[in-house]
Amino acid sequence: MRMSILLLACLFVWPGTARAATLADRSGHFTLELPEGWEVTDQDFRQVRPGLAEFFDCLDVNAAELRFLGWLPNQRGEGNQAVSAAFCVTYRPQGLSKAGRIVRESSGKQREEASARFIDVFVSKIHDNYAKRKLKLEDLSADLIEAGNDLVLVLDSRINSPVGPFMRSTTAVLHGDGIVEIAMIYAPDAPKIVTDQLDALSQSLNWLKN
Repeated sequence: MRMSILLLACLFVWPGTARAATLADRSGHFTLELPEGWEVTDQDFRQVRPGLAEFFDCLDVNAAELRFLGWLPNQRGEGNQAVSAAFCVTYRPQGLSKAGRIVRESSGKQREEASARFIDVFVSKIHDNYAKRKLKLEDLSADLIEAGNDLVLVLDSRINSPVGPFMRSTTAVLHGDGIVEIAMIYAPDAPKIVTDQLDALSQSLNWLKN
């Protein structure tokens, strides 16, 4: 576990970042509430820290879709020299309304099949992106939930890496024609308060416009 924390420290920590209470999407479509004690950057962090691609498949998307990278400094480390969890947020503004409509307007067996196809698209993409970095996902589970006019996809899995395992979770919210994806990773022994804060982040999603 010590090796894992040190690796995460090398990947996630750099100067010039700032704390924030509210994360506002630059296109004005949504906001998220940053838990207290977390750090965040909205730079093109794929270029700032290319090593992050080791753990976040969202870094394989178009740079225009990247929104935020956040991490929680580990208080047991020296200053901010370690983190215990991190998240990556992307936003794709268009192209998903048809898929969502097919799921919502179907029923019975047809709905089950439409939901399975919707999930398979995400699962296949995630597996492919991690395979590029020779990382394996294990114990993957997926749930598709209807929440008002939105569809919410929750994916949970475990990353098997050379330096040890990490838990991985993604909450993807399909809203109108766009989708927000919040990918999160954390150590298997992370305190409950850390996982609670990650849950709070995804639950704080507030749509400002369609």
